Amino acid sequence: MKYKNILVESVNMLSSLPEMGTEEYSEHVQELIDNLKSVKSTLKSGPDRKNYRKESGSLQRAIEALRYLNRRNQRVL
Repeated sequence: MKYKNILVESVNMLSSLPEMGTEEYSEHVQELIDNLKSVKSTLKSGPDRKNYRKESGSLQRAIEALRYLNRRNQRVL
């Protein structure tokens, strides 16, 4: 349940993104990436890790998309 709350918090943070092209945007996106990484790392451990491989893949795609947005923002700066 704790991890579900982290994901919900990340989605809420995504809806309140600052304007692209600012340093605040980069910090916000990096914080989202860190949150998703922490959730993903918890799925990698334990005996049930094989059951969460699709979720782990989805989280990785989200992290890659956010990294792309962060790089794009850095070019604007």
